[in-house]
Amino acid sequence: MNQRQKRNNQNNPKRKKQKRNENFVQKENEGPSSEEESNQFETQFQELVDSLMDSDSITRKEKYTELNHHISHYYLPIVEEFYDDALFAIKNSLKKGSSEEQVLAIKCLLLFSITVENTTSDIYNQFESILLKYSLEGENKLKIASLEALGILAYFMTSTGDLDPSQNILRHCISILKNNILPENGGHELYIAKVMKVCSLLLSLQETDFIGIELSDNNQLGDDIFFDYIVNIGRNFLEYPDLGVRVSSGELIALAFNLKDRLEMEEVVDTNIDVDQVIEIFTKLMKEYSQKVSKKTKKIQRSKFKTFLSSIEECDYPTDLITIKSNKIHLEEWPKIIQLNTIRAFLGSGFQKHIEKNFLFSALFGYQIKVETRKQKFFHKRTQRKEQKKNKKSRQQTRAKDRKKKNHVEYNFM
Repeated sequence: MNQRQKRNNQNNPKRKKQKRNENFVQKENEGPSSEEESNQFETQFQELVDSLMDSDSITRKEKYTELNHHISHYYLPIVEEFYDDALFAIKNSLKKGSSEEQVLAIKCLLLFSITVENTTSDIYNQFESILLKYSLEGENKLKIASLEALGILAYFMTSTGDLDPSQNILRHCISILKNNILPENGGHELYIAKVMKVCSLLLSLQETDFIGIELSDNNQLGDDIFFDYIVNIGRNFLEYPDLGVRVSSGELIALAFNLKDRLEMEEVVDTNIDVDQVIEIFTKLMKEYSQKVSKKTKKIQRSKFKTFLSSIEECDYPTDLITIKSNKIHLEEWPKIIQLNTIRAFLGSGFQKHIEKNFLFSALFGYQIKVETRKQKFFHKRTQRKEQKKNKKSRQQTRAKDRKKKNHVEYNFM
């Protein structure tokens, strides 16, 4: 048997995986064309979920990776049928698996909460304690994954109006930052940057008056209101050796100023923060000239802190755009931008698929999803094909005319 025959052999594992990927794409875009194909797809998905309980750890990690890829890259509501089995496997992995397997299991858990409607509260209540535990101990990659999961789950729960989880996790993150300021042994850069980012995400979800809450007299930093408290925590990390930590702390401070400006539209905010001093530090970071810092780092830092400075000095906040087919959703100010960037970073290249079809995101970002029947989808595709053929014919005619003119000029010259 030659190499081509081996590749095309139906029993080849790579060929099987390729066929499974094609089925996932078909399921998302059009749905199965027959009951037999539907049953075949469900069987394949069930086999994938069942493999998460395999006795071999390498197999489990491979299947988690494959499952995570499919759920993040394609919006597949069918995963609801395997919700209980998947959660059972994830619990088992979190208790007995290696750190690498636990990280993959946590990502899978988040993807199920994104795809399966009305499950966020159930998942948060079941996994809160173990995620809090892992966010404080173990390898950095496990701590980072646990913190990210807690932050995103708390974010999703705000769509139901429940802000308690976000405030609880925000307090948890602040306690981490207070106890880990400039650790001497190093190696915590990614972890501290992630804590900062989760802090920013959760702070962006709170009510307008939250930033102006008065603090008790016995708080360690001696601040009067929550705004002062957050800004002072962020300032402790502005001169941290790692770029990611500096940028994350700058973003947290810019967000705090954005929320304070909102509150000042309704009431006077009495703060002890020296704004000029904050601006001076940000300007210094924006104009970083040290020869010890690489050009790439300087470029990123200059761009980021220029945006932060504009927010603090001129109330010029960033904007972004979500394009859903022909619709455009404009997002403004730091709270929405931070929320959007969090989801975009987590889903990666699958972000556009979910934003177009997932009702959870339509509730969070405030837009409507138009549900099309199969007949409407067919008509829409046929219209698109007609338009493409028309454009292709027009381009061919234009090229023919240009070619004719060019040849005419050449002949006249000769």
